[in-house]
Amino acid sequence: MINKVSIIGLGLIGGSIGLAIKRTNPNIMVAGIDVNRDNIQIALKRKAIDEGCSDLKTGVSGADIVFLATPINTMYEIVPQIIPYLKNQVILTDVGSCKTEIINTLEKILPPDFYFVGGHPMAGSEQAGMANADPYLLENAVYVLTPTENTNQNAVKVLSRLIETMGANVITMDPARHDFIVAVVSHLPHLIAVNLVNTVGQYAEQDELTLMLAAGGFRDTTRIAMGHENIWTDIFKNNAETILEVLKSFNNNLVRFESLIANGSYLELRQLIAKARHIRERIPLKPKGLLPKIYELSVAVPDEPGMIAKIANILSEKNINIIDIEILRVREGEDGAIRIGLKEEKDLRAAFQLLQQNNFEVKCR
Repeated sequence: MINKVSIIGLGLIGGSIGLAIKRTNPNIMVAGIDVNRDNIQIALKRKAIDEGCSDLKTGVSGADIVFLATPINTMYEIVPQIIPYLKNQVILTDVGSCKTEIINTLEKILPPDFYFVGGHPMAGSEQAGMANADPYLLENAVYVLTPTENTNQNAVKVLSRLIETMGANVITMDPARHDFIVAVVSHLPHLIAVNLVNTVGQYAEQDELTLMLAAGGFRDTTRIAMGHENIWTDIFKNNAETILEVLKSFNNNLVRFESLIANGSYLELRQLIAKARHIRERIPLKPKGLLPKIYELSVAVPDEPGMIAKIANILSEKNINIIDIEILRVREGEDGAIRIGLKEEKDLRAAFQLLQQNNFEVKCR
């Protein structure tokens, strides 16, 4: 039985976990610990926690599960401080984007009757803080757990069940494999977005219209550059070796592009661009992370107010739940498309039929 959960760090992820637990497991007492009193007050007001404090001893005493939802390097400072106040067989877990370094560090300092399970919720936002926490942030998102040969398997099961009640899909993965994959699909894109924004910023200093003319594609590509510098500096530090390996491959591809343009090799350049388009088309619609399976429809829509609501109403009347949605081709005055993600194949068939009956042009992906 889980009676008390403590969350250290009431930011976007910690706050969202608190909201999700209280939404789905209201009988569990949730304690929030944060050095920022404003975050504590917001968490109490939004009912993400039952009690809040800045004192680690008070916050973690008696907890069955402790979520470490702080920047990675802060975890290394906090864990030794809370060890004297934790009860035996407590489950500690983190939400960090790097796993190998965290696990190696914490497994060395934790007593054997404390159970650490590495975790990474594959969900987030460029917005930060408790004020932006979302009770549905983990809904349909993948939550990666990275047990090792030293991890207590019952602790993994208990933590998995709690996370699944919050609406997330739990998968287990080797820590090193996790770190390599996120270096490719998360850390490298963030690094590129930051570099792209800074490069454009240099030209914006020369011509003020540069940023004003930045179109939707630029904003979409660079949205993740809004991430907080403290968090991402920690990530680059703790996954440095893998990121450098991936970055080397990216740089080689960038040099190749530069060479093709410089030499006028436009046929080969065209082939590379086409290859990228085909790879991009194979990516399932999954803005919250890897999903076990998703069924997708593409719906052509005119550029008119209320079209998304109309489609949602048609499907909701038949209890068809949209788990993901993406808007394509949104330039004003042009028709566009909406890509819809559904969880069940039967929902795909029913949605296809319903939308066709309502005179929408629909395609299955």
